[in-house]
Amino acid sequence: MKAAVLHGFGQVPVVEECDEPEAGDGEEVLDVIAAGINPVDLAIASGGFYGPRPQLPAPVGSEAVVRGGDGRLSYLPKAVSGTLAERAVVRTDSLIALPDGISPGQAVAAGVAGLAAWGSLQHGAGLRSGESVLVLGASGAVGQIAIQAAQLLGASRVVGAARSEEGLEHVAELGVDATVALDGGADLGERLSAAADGGFDVCIDLVYGPPLLAALGAMAPLGRIVQVGSAAAPDVTLPAAALRARNLLLTGYTSARLSPEQRAATYLAVAGAFAAGTVAIEIEEIPLENAAQAWSRQAGSPHHKLVVVP
Repeated sequence: MKAAVLHGFGQVPVVEECDEPEAGDGEEVLDVIAAGINPVDLAIASGGFYGPRPQLPAPVGSEAVVRGGDGRLSYLPKAVSGTLAERAVVRTDSLIALPDGISPGQAVAAGVAGLAAWGSLQHGAGLRSGESVLVLGASGAVGQIAIQAAQLLGASRVVGAARSEEGLEHVAELGVDATVALDGGADLGERLSAAADGGFDVCIDLVYGPPLLAALGAMAPLGRIVQVGSAAAPDVTLPAAALRARNLLLTGYTSARLSPEQRAATYLAVAGAFAAGTVAIEIEEIPLENAAQAWSRQAGSPHHKLVVVP
């Protein structure tokens, strides 16, 4: 079968013929209908990810929409083998049947990106109706879904911050209450505070680094900051007084820590919103033979979801 195969950590996968995957106990080999490329996939392929390192060479990719033996489509949150392939090994007890009215591309977008966005608000921040939300790094797939999820979950004010002018335009089209440019200006903290209109109750941080430091002063007392990604910087010097001054809570979030029941319920909430049209992002479907180019484009942080179709 054809698959995007990683031969060395830090390299770009190569689309090539490889051996058919073999299923073990409780597993099946199913056809991949659509697969996502995500920042976590690039992190794993770099060799520096905090989770287990794959044994190389190996097909890459972690999530997919697959077709079962009965012809029905399901979302696969974590495959046993790589999903940027024509077929993948799956644990049958991990499959989530797709709701009616959702396309395979939307179903993939509701997966890793959707779980990170919706889950960080619901399970990470415990967002309550009437609270205000700041999304740092709002122009990517996760950020755009987070903005729409916050609106659906009852946020009273939603502000999106992004680095590029094009990104800010994407964010503004989502009906946010304000946008803020993450341009590195010394007055970023002041601009975030002005957009907060009294302080943010929740901050979903997809960038880390200086933008997070600037956001600390824009938080309301007892505000919750949920750290999801590090697109701007991998580390930061965080003043202790900045957290104590407002009794802020800073916590990390990963969907991998959700229970199977939480993961399925959260996924179906996002997928249902996609099917209903209340959440939407641009989705680009790319043939498997062009997966290497798509991989490189993902490293450049596209403002939409890249979906590989075998």
